[in-house]
Amino acid sequence: MKIPILRIERDTGDGTRGIVGEWKIATFALDAAPRATYAALHYYWTHPSARSERGTTVAQQRIDGFAGFAPTTVG
Repeated sequence: MKIPILRIERDTGDGTRGIVGEWKIATFALDAAPRATYAALHYYWTHPSARSERGTTVAQQRIDGFAGFAPTTVG
C-alpha cells in the first residue's frame, strides 16, 4: 500500500545547492488534504504575525478555505 507523504524541503537560501532540512508529513494522520496542509504550513511560515491564531476558530476557517470548503461561522 502506498501512503501519500507531503515532503517539504528547505534549501540553503543563498543560491547554493543543498538541502538544510526537510519535513515529511503523513497527511492522513492529520486527517487533512495534502494541498490544504501545505497551504496552511506555507501561510503560517510566511505570515509569522498570524501564528497566534493557530488553534482557534479563525485558523480553522482559514484552513477550510485552503481545502476549498465553505468557511465555518465564528461564534
